[in-house]
Amino acid sequence: KEDFWNLGLVHKNLGDQGQAVDMLQKALDLYAKEEEECPVTVAKVHDSLADCHLGFGDADAAVASYSSAMELYRTHVGTSSPLYGASVDGLSRSLESSGRRGDAFDALVSALAVQSVVDGIHPTPLFELLDRAVRLHRGRDEDSIGEDPQRRFLEVHRNDEQDQRVELDRLVVHIEAALANLKQRGLDNDGNAGVVLQKAGEILLLTVDDLEARGERTQATSL
Repeated sequence: KEDFWNLGLVHKNLGDQGQAVDMLQKALDLYAKEEEECPVTVAKVHDSLADCHLGFGDADAAVASYSSAMELYRTHVGTSSPLYGASVDGLSRSLESSGRRGDAFDALVSALAVQSVVDGIHPTPLFELLDRAVRLHRGRDEDSIGEDPQRRFLEVHRNDEQDQRVELDRLVVHIEAALANLKQRGLDNDGNAGVVLQKAGEILLLTVDDLEARGERTQATSL
């Protein structure tokens, strides 16, 4: 089992999608027979397969594999575990790639809830989560929207059902927890923390704009 797993990772790193997926799927099939004895290991193989799918551009397959891993982690190590947080982060990235913005944002909120309070907190994954949140809020990469203000307005303010969940105020409590965690561990004064603070500030400003646009001035003022 472990040999198939390792071979799959080697083929992935070599860019051989077919062999990588085949080896990892064989490893998963073998480990799955012992799921009751090693559910976390099965989840980790699902993660490896999901990462492989996403790396080769198969976002839908990655969503399925990350979802399987996430459910196993949820059951056996809980939603506060870094393993769960990493898996739901991968799910968010996969959902974004498949164009499911609302689902991607839901998963991102769960990932940030874990990342903000972990003992091994680091600015880099925090920045990546916050940057993705802004990207999901805007609807697509700024480069693809261009500088046309009318087009930008239409992209940001589309009112389809998926977009209703992409509300940045859902992140505020987790951002506050993350910044407090960084400060407590003495990680708030280096350059990496600086980019996190910049992105957090951007999100807070966008949140105020959104709340005021929705008529929630009291909550906006509190930020």
